Amino acid sequence: MKRLLATIDRAGAVQSRLHAYVFACAAACVAGAMTAALVHYFGVAMPFLFGLGAVMASAWIGGAGPALLATVLMLVFGHLVSRDLPPVETLNLVVLSVFSVVLAVTGELLMRARRREALQTERLTKRDQYLQSIFETLPAAMMVIDRAGAILAINKTAVELFAIDEADRESLSIQDLIALPEAPGASPTAYVDRLVATAQRSPSVIGQPRGDRPQLHLAIAVAHFQTISPQLITVYLRDETPARRTAEAMAEVQASVAQLGRAAALGAMGSAIAHELNQPLASAANYAGAARSHLVARGDAPAPALAAVDATVTQIVRAGEILKGLRTFVRAAPFAPQWLDIHDVVREAAQLGHFVLNDLRVTLTTRIADGVHFVWTDRVQIQQVLVNLISNAAEAVADRDERNVRIAARPLPRDEIELSVTDTGGGVSPEIRERLFQPFNTSKGLGLGVGLAISKTIIEAHGGRIWYESGPKGARFCLTLKHSMQRGGDSDSWQDSDVHH
Repeated sequence: MKRLLATIDRAGAVQSRLHAYVFACAAACVAGAMTAALVHYFGVAMPFLFGLGAVMASAWIGGAGPALLATVLMLVFGHLVSRDLPPVETLNLVVLSVFSVVLAVTGELLMRARRREALQTERLTKRDQYLQSIFETLPAAMMVIDRAGAILAINKTAVELFAIDEADRESLSIQDLIALPEAPGASPTAYVDRLVATAQRSPSVIGQPRGDRPQLHLAIAVAHFQTISPQLITVYLRDETPARRTAEAMAEVQASVAQLGRAAALGAMGSAIAHELNQPLASAANYAGAARSHLVARGDAPAPALAAVDATVTQIVRAGEILKGLRTFVRAAPFAPQWLDIHDVVREAAQLGHFVLNDLRVTLTTRIADGVHFVWTDRVQIQQVLVNLISNAAEAVADRDERNVRIAARPLPRDEIELSVTDTGGGVSPEIRERLFQPFNTSKGLGLGVGLAISKTIIEAHGGRIWYESGPKGARFCLTLKHSMQRGGDSDSWQDSDVHH
């Protein structure tokens, strides 16, 4: 600190005395001219009267040097003016010279005293300005309070942190900005004591910004001005709200990643189970076929029995197809787009979403335009997108009286189709809508919040786009895919089909 103050003190410029010497010459010349005018016009011989005034003024302004210069010039001008007059006695000249020297020394002492005072004032001003600039530009919020909690000084960071208006700066107290739950309704002095104790024990408090801004989590430290007054306390505050939010977000991400890992493990287990079920299903289909053959061979098998066996074989085959689709759905595979019939794509997605639809008693309806036939897509990935949208829609209508979900497809210009999933739920809230396709953003209690983000990535990889819009009664998610050049009819004609679950 001493080196810093010494550097600040050296910053002052050294003043020159040149102007004082110029003033001494000018004053002596004016005194000589006035003496000559007095002799010429009035016949009065006072050769050194005005010269002494010049010496005195020079001593006051410039000190000893300019005063001695003015003395020499006074003696010279006095001799020139009074050379035709009776000579001045030597004793008078000696007395005059001694008096002028005394004036010069006195002026020098006074000038040095004035300079020391001016230099000290300048140094104090510069120190004050420097310390004030440090106080105002500190990245941490800083306040100086008294024992009653009144804010005596507050820096710019604290003003911005608490959103303090200029009009409120003089009337606020520390109690208005920092909340201490353990000291409600305490007197100002007791509150300050509690604040100091809190800073020493657990340096974390809650900040209360002005207006409608949310509360802040602040780290706090306090210090006393022991050398000035024990009644003044410095309060240092650092906003830890962003760090806390980041830590909380990281914790949520870690929890979501862990849950995602469990979901991946569950998917792998589901694929293994589906593989293991293929064998018993194949055996059951063979046994059912053998039973039907025996019934037919007897010749007297009743028709209802044959119909029941046929229905059993059909359901076993259907279950095998569902398990095959499930294994394909969860198996990791490279991106392999191809031209697929849109009807097959929608039908397979409806089969994969059958369990959710059936469990929640949701009716699925499909509407595919006549002009839509083939789309350029990866079978597994488009199934993943549609199943995610169907599941979301089914969960959205689960608590509604009207539980309907509709998949629609219609052609668009530039060889594209629009595929949409619409439900009769409550829609998406505005706060969720802004971050709808961001990872780990969900309104479900047990949701991961990655389904729509993955769907967006998949559709964009296909060269399409996906978006949300409000439907007639609920939510409507739309996506675009490339469509083949073959179009079989007017885009306004529709082929309707209903699948009830």
